Amino acid sequence: MTRPSTDLNVATTEWALRENGRVLTNGTVNLPSPSSTGEWIDLELTLADGLASATVAGTAVAKGINVNGRNGLVTLGSSYSAVVFDNFSMTAV
Repeated sequence: MTRPSTDLNVATTEWALRENGRVLTNGTVNLPSPSSTGEWIDLELTLADGLASATVAGTAVAKGINVNGRNGLVTLGSSYSAVVFDNFSMTAV
């Protein structure tokens, strides 16, 4: 979910890391509004040795989160508005 901030070029965006429908961790991050910049926002998720770490637009939002899964599916999504994902890849670590 994205809510307006006091700066029209910035959106406070909620994020969550889930495993099997259970929220492992969540929070908010201020992001440049894509409609104001037209630029992509980078998302990085690393899973290694049963721990997850994530960055959004270069800002660490989660580090060392315990996960149970060692294999399975990855899902990216948005519950607020239409989004486009580009250059999605998965690499063994």
